[in-house]
Amino acid sequence: MSETKNQVEDSHYVAHVKKAGSTHDISTNEDIISESGHKLIAKNVTLSGDMYEKLMQHKLLKPLDMSISVGGRLDSNTLQEEFETIFRSEPLCKAILQHAENANLIKASLKNIKLPEAIAGKMTVMRSSMPEMFRHSLITALLASYSGTLCGFNDKECIVLATAGLLHDMGNMHVDPLIFAKRERLDLPNLKQFYAHPIIAFMIMQNFAEFKPLISAAVVEHHERMDGSGYPHQLQADMLSPYGQLLSILEVFVSVYTRSNSLKQALTVMRTNMRHFPAKLLAPVVTALNNLSINEPRADIGHLKQNIVQKLVLITQAITAWQQPFLMVSDKDAAKSPASLTTLHLDHIKISMIRCGLINHHLENVTKLNIENMLANNFDNELEYLVEMSTLVDDHVYQLVELIRNLLRRWPIIDKDIKTDKDTPLINWISFVDQMLGKLPHNMFCVR
Repeated sequence: MSETKNQVEDSHYVAHVKKAGSTHDISTNEDIISESGHKLIAKNVTLSGDMYEKLMQHKLLKPLDMSISVGGRLDSNTLQEEFETIFRSEPLCKAILQHAENANLIKASLKNIKLPEAIAGKMTVMRSSMPEMFRHSLITALLASYSGTLCGFNDKECIVLATAGLLHDMGNMHVDPLIFAKRERLDLPNLKQFYAHPIIAFMIMQNFAEFKPLISAAVVEHHERMDGSGYPHQLQADMLSPYGQLLSILEVFVSVYTRSNSLKQALTVMRTNMRHFPAKLLAPVVTALNNLSINEPRADIGHLKQNIVQKLVLITQAITAWQQPFLMVSDKDAAKSPASLTTLHLDHIKISMIRCGLINHHLENVTKLNIENMLANNFDNELEYLVEMSTLVDDHVYQLVELIRNLLRRWPIIDKDIKTDKDTPLINWISFVDQMLGKLPHNMFCVR
């Protein structure tokens, strides 16, 4: 716990506060004390450059948010103005409010989000320093309220969902921002830091009674998966709250949507990953979103074909390079060894690709020439099909990246330069896949 506590107050967040300080007056509302008991900055002082540097060099006795006031911070009125801007400017949100039978209930849930002063200040820092993440949070809050009404949650429960949706990623302000821009697969130290962000947000929420236990539970669970493959605690379905289960669906959907600006692509990814999410919550959400109509981004046929060819070959080579036999491996067995987990997840990827029509059972026939011939002969004018096929291959590459992340999280020894006869095949396979993944655009490595 102490390790995570240290992650909650770190130089990364202070840097975000400093950046926000260029547009907001930020001052102390009490003395800021170091963890060792030394007074670093007195009460009622406006923070300046050298003071931020001092804060970056010390662990603090209390969370920084509790000791500062952010001028012009979000309040109920300005937060609603932010939502109104999203209603007008974001095509998906506009479509939802135009077609939803309960648009007033959705807006009421958002109006009833109550933020303590310290958290309002924190979200103001996010709005100033990480505007895209703030936009992502606003959209997730709206989708959470909307989806809650679709799934039978009552008015109070929809407020819980909307609040959790707004705050679910605030822990990311304590993560090195370079992690979000990395082109290559994240190594173990970076993964550990990123995987801590739900726990960081949870720990921050423990200072506020109004967030416990429902909102904080949803936030810490928003990257968990029904089969236990998520993080930070690898919780399975029966251990997750209904709020966390729904938020885990929306986190993936909004992440794909905001990166692609495509409702169809986001829905395609959700359908491909159905085993990760609770069917009783996923079905009404996907059905409702599928009935919406928004303008899709223009796609270039040549780029789509190139993407399909490159990544289908990559995934096929990754599967065939794994020399272990594809036997029936249960989830229980997979947890026992990295080789078993690799076998199970590659089997899932292979089966999913077959079901999606991306490959047949004979993987040896998936070659660059064969794929190019198939696309040239059959689908030259099927733009919609090519978009869906390109989305599907992107998602399966993402599943491959997630497999390696999962292996490193569960068995950190894999990331060390230590090889035994038992570990060598897996380490060699990861190295082989990494070389192929290194040729891909960096957005393939974004963590959902």
